Amino acid sequence: MTNTVSLRDLVDALRSGKYTKGVGALRAKKADEAEFSFCCEGVMCELSGVPRVAVDTDEFDGYYTKYYDEHTPSQPAVSFAPRNVWVGTGMETSMTGEVAMVRLPLYWRNTYTGDLTFDGWNSVTLASLNDYSPADPKNAFTFDQIADLIEWAYLSD
Repeated sequence: MTNTVSLRDLVDALRSGKYTKGVGALRAKKADEAEFSFCCEGVMCELSGVPRVAVDTDEFDGYYTKYYDEHTPSQPAVSFAPRNVWVGTGMETSMTGEVAMVRLPLYWRNTYTGDLTFDGWNSVTLASLNDYSPADPKNAFTFDQIADLIEWAYLSD
């Protein structure tokens, strides 16, 4: 399967309001919820038409969705979109090609002067931006913020 979905399609979908943001899985629904929630990578899976299957699990007291990679159908991904989702998009991926990355500038603040210093680039997974929450779920990026980063990193001239 060749991916014909672009990063522009992903950015537009993240901003559309059509998808409810979730964490911990590409696509999930608790037993008492009417709608599915999605990781930003799960939105890309939906757009690209990658085959999926729902699997019961206690983790969400309902079920989550696994998406399959055409090259490794026996290895479904639950937390990261499979590599065939990113093929042809221009998105940087990990060495295995299975984890989407965004290169962000790395800054640190000098504790004595308060100056903000650029210290090169740091690659961060889309999934970690979606789910980031050391003790505070408000730390996770919104779909709009993730869309902004994708635009900045990959779609700006």
